[in-house]
Amino acid sequence: MPEPSPRTALPDVPYEDVAGFTRKLIHDVRNGLNALDLQLASMLDMASDTSSPLLEDVTLARRLLGDEARRLGQLSAQMRGGAADPIAYGANDLVEDLRERIERSFKDLTPPISWTVSVGSEPVPVDFEVLSGAVAELVRNAMQFRTSGGQIEGSAAIEGGEFIFELRHPQKELPGNPATWGEAPFRSTRRGAYGLGLFSARRALAALGGKLEIRHDVVSGELRSRITLPLTTP
Repeated sequence: MPEPSPRTALPDVPYEDVAGFTRKLIHDVRNGLNALDLQLASMLDMASDTSSPLLEDVTLARRLLGDEARRLGQLSAQMRGGAADPIAYGANDLVEDLRERIERSFKDLTPPISWTVSVGSEPVPVDFEVLSGAVAELVRNAMQFRTSGGQIEGSAAIEGGEFIFELRHPQKELPGNPATWGEAPFRSTRRGAYGLGLFSARRALAALGGKLEIRHDVVSGELRSRITLPLTTP
C-alpha cells in the first residue's frame, strides 16, 4: 500500500500580499459584472415589446448585479492598506462633517444618534475619508449588535491633548471579548461580512496615529467604542 503523500506546508503570507491578491481578483470580477450589466442594458434598449415580463427579469438581474458589485467594492475598500494623508481639520468642523456623513450614509437608522459634543476649533491632523470609513464601521457594528431599538449615543471631546470620539449603545450579549474585536482578520464570517470591518478600522486609525478601544460596561450594559486621535501629526 503506497505511503500517503505528506502535506505541503504553506508559507506564511503577509496580510498585504493577501489583500493585494484579493483586491486584484475583485477588480477583475467587477469588470466582468460590469460587462454583463452592459449586455443586459443593451437587451433592454433593443426590446420591442416593452410589456414583456422578460424585461422585468432583466431589470431585476441588473439590480442584483449592482448589489453584488457594490458588495465587492466594499470588501476591496476594507482590504485597502492603512495609508493616510492627514491635514489639519478644525475639531468642530470635523465632528459636524462626520455627523453629516453618518446621517447621509445611514438614513434608516432609528432612533437617530443622540450627540453630545464638547469641542472647539482645535486643529486635528486627520485624513477625513480614512476616519469617516472607520467611524462608519463602528456605526454598522452598533446597528447590528445593539439591543432592539436601542439608542446609539455619540460624543466628541478634547481631553488631555487628544481628540476623543465615542459611540455607545445598550448591548447585553457579547460574542467574545470586545477588547479583542478586530485584532485579526477573517475571525468571523457570514454572508456579506468577512471579518474585516473592525480590523480595517483599527488599521485606518493606526495610520492616523490613533487607536480604537472597545469595552463593555457591565453596570450600564453598554458597549462603548472609543476612537482616540492625537492633536499632533503622527
